[in-house]
Amino acid sequence: MLYSFFGTDVIATRANAQEFIASEKEKGASVTRFTGNNWTVGDMEQALGGTSLFGDVHLFVLDTPGDNTDMQTYIFKHIKEIAESPNTFVLLEEKLLAPQKKKVEKYSEQTSEYTLEKEKPFNIFALADALLQRDKKSLWILYTQAQRAGHSSEEIVGTLFWQVKMIALANRTQGAEEAGVSNFPYGKAKRALHHFSEEDIETMLTQLVTIYHEGHGGVKDMDGALEEWILQR
Repeated sequence: MLYSFFGTDVIATRANAQEFIASEKEKGASVTRFTGNNWTVGDMEQALGGTSLFGDVHLFVLDTPGDNTDMQTYIFKHIKEIAESPNTFVLLEEKLLAPQKKKVEKYSEQTSEYTLEKEKPFNIFALADALLQRDKKSLWILYTQAQRAGHSSEEIVGTLFWQVKMIALANRTQGAEEAGVSNFPYGKAKRALHHFSEEDIETMLTQLVTIYHEGHGGVKDMDGALEEWILQR
């Protein structure tokens, strides 16, 4: 019999495989682990057909055969024999190629795949939304996340300046068409105007321009000046 655990979420894959192995050990199974470093064709052939005179239950863990090309080739060439063996085999692997996955799903008693969710790219405009709401805590957290995601201070200043400029346009005009901008960002800025006085808007525009130019001119560290500005919101 063959039980397969695989996937890009290595931690979940190993944890669930180990839970299954532990449950089999509690039932009296003896466990042998084959890795790319200790496997041999002879050991595998013996494991495939070997039965104990005393009726012992054997479980063989095929641990990450992808680390050893010869081991991987052997396993997928003989996967039908592995599945039909009187002994139990646990395949523990990371990512499988489509043909390998197809074979595993065909011959395993049970297949368990654990996949890491792809991390969504950081949306730098989330900072603009936090600024609109005058949410200083969220703005600072998002600023640190933007840095970790690789966004430069120039990008962040540019995004915040764009948002303040949109607020200024919303304050001076009656509609998006008059302002010459899209309806969606204009509408958001218009609804948030109650958070800002006219003096706030003009001050923020001036401060962000100053941070940008002094940072580029070497007068001040742009990162430090930008963080200080955010904490003052």
